[in-house]
Amino acid sequence: MGNVSPYIQKKKRKEYNSLGNSRLTFYNLIEVLTMKRVDLNMKEKSIYEIIKRLVDTNGNKNRAAIKLGVTPRYINKLIIKYKTEGKEGFIHKNSGRKPKATIDDDTRATIIKLYKEKSGSKSLARKNGIS
Repeated sequence: MGNVSPYIQKKKRKEYNSLGNSRLTFYNLIEVLTMKRVDLNMKEKSIYEIIKRLVDTNGNKNRAAIKLGVTPRYINKLIIKYKTEGKEGFIHKNSGRKPKATIDDDTRATIIKLYKEKSGSKSLARKNGIS
């Protein structure tokens, strides 16, 4: 049961519970063990809440599209993402990573050191914001 989406886990848990078994099920236990905290920024959270409400209440896709400022076709894509990936699907895939053009700290320190040594004048370094 490695990469089972929360939507499928929830569906299976409902089927399992409908048989009259206890509240704590095998699927519920898997969901608890595989659950991790998902932090969304404000924009992602608002999109997630609108799509969640849309799916739960079988709401109007056109109204949701107008609220989010997107097309109804993109709303369909968001609904599929919500059903397959759950809340994790709304996190930007590049969040938490450094930009590709980032200079590492050692190189940065070396550049500043060389600049200070070669400039000869500390006023030039201060003028450029390097002290």
